[in-house]
Amino acid sequence: MTTGIKAQRLEIDSGVTIAAAGPAEKSPIVIILHEAFGLGTHWDDVVSHVASHGFFAVAPDLFQGRVIDYSDMPGAMAAVAACTDERAMEVVQSTIQWARQQAQGAGQPAGLLGFCMGGRLAFIGACELGDRIDVAVCCYGGGIGAEGDTDRHGRPVPMARQDIAAISAGLMFIYGNLDTHIPPAEHARIVSKLGEHQRPFVMETFPAGHGFMSDRPAYYNPACAREAWREILSHLLRHMESVPPPSGADYQ
Repeated sequence: MTTGIKAQRLEIDSGVTIAAAGPAEKSPIVIILHEAFGLGTHWDDVVSHVASHGFFAVAPDLFQGRVIDYSDMPGAMAAVAACTDERAMEVVQSTIQWARQQAQGAGQPAGLLGFCMGGRLAFIGACELGDRIDVAVCCYGGGIGAEGDTDRHGRPVPMARQDIAAISAGLMFIYGNLDTHIPPAEHARIVSKLGEHQRPFVMETFPAGHGFMSDRPAYYNPACAREAWREILSHLLRHMESVPPPSGADYQ
């Protein structure tokens, strides 16, 4: 990713560590929710990338300092299980509150951008936070539309929630159609349920597997990631007032 703005690590009043970056002027707030391996250095790059396109980007640490190696899938799943939806939403809300208290974010709209575990949480945030957020982008969030009322981890399925009809945020879903973790049937259930509740949304699928926007070589698909970023940033701009990207910004 190419960017001229660098993320800084800070601890906010709630005790949560964040990576944050943004232009000098007031900018719409984007809360970035990390995947199942914690707030590693990759997320500083993601925060900087989003900030370089005219946003005040903030990524809270949902795992209280724990970063899991990509080879340790059991460790990642244990960390996911320990991060309850309730705790995650508390962190999200405190992060939004902090961002709106900063000079860059005062009076600005806010949105959620989540990946994998964070994609699921971005959708839950759209349900719970109502008009406190303007947009939610869910990138390959597993289990959002799982079959039944609970997913394979025993958690409530977000698409079975009763408050879907109250979603006001501009929703976007990003999936890889070669993702063996999230089958097309799950995409279809999301489309069906949101249609049932007459909620507008955008769903984009790409010829890629799970986690195709991450920095893991076995997962990363540069061409699909570049196009996905283009769609995501455009969607954020549409739903968070018209913020012109800085000159020279790219979508790498």
